Amino acid sequence: VKSTIEYFYKQKIYNSHVPINERFPNKLITIEEFLKTDEYNYGSFDIRTSLSSEVVKKICVKESIWKIAKKYLNSNDVKIYSINTMLTKQSEKKNYVVNMHKDYDCAGSLVFFIYWTDVSKTNGATKILPGDHLFLPDKRVMGHIGEPLVDYLEGKGGSVFALDTWALHAGNPNITSPRLVTWIRFSSMLTKSYYQDNNYLFKNNLDEVNHA
Repeated sequence: VKSTIEYFYKQKIYNSHVPINERFPNKLITIEEFLKTDEYNYGSFDIRTSLSSEVVKKICVKESIWKIAKKYLNSNDVKIYSINTMLTKQSEKKNYVVNMHKDYDCAGSLVFFIYWTDVSKTNGATKILPGDHLFLPDKRVMGHIGEPLVDYLEGKGGSVFALDTWALHAGNPNITSPRLVTWIRFSSMLTKSYYQDNNYLFKNNLDEVNHA
């Protein structure tokens, strides 16, 4: 965990939730600039940078992770189509992902969150509505979601969570210290983000971990 944090803090970061997406104009800056600029809330590293982390790459090829993904998606034909390491911090500007939403990225996907820093309900823990992925989308549900119904993915640095982001979930605007997390999305079919977020530009990097 310590070496991974040190690695990412030496890299340059995009000042947005998604590294390369024309819908979110951004720039590649130093970590120092990101941390000291009040208006920056979410920063992210591209796939090549994430996979250049020895630890992240080891996790991506770990047999136990692939077994979970294949079992959950009921298919042996699964691939990693998205890897995004994000750094979030306190800011007056709130990112859209702090609102409850579903990821309509793919009909069959499983996301692994790896926390590199300690997170809690009051410090950056993602929240999710358990079981919501089992039901058809219904906008009326949004009006009935309260704190007693949601779970927070709390854990120490090094914690790993597997979740179906078809369920309503949201980022946490309550951050007392910078949160570093890596997101790895396994899918049983091509995903929208593979093209929309320009992940295909890193096909060769993804191929290195998709041979599992």
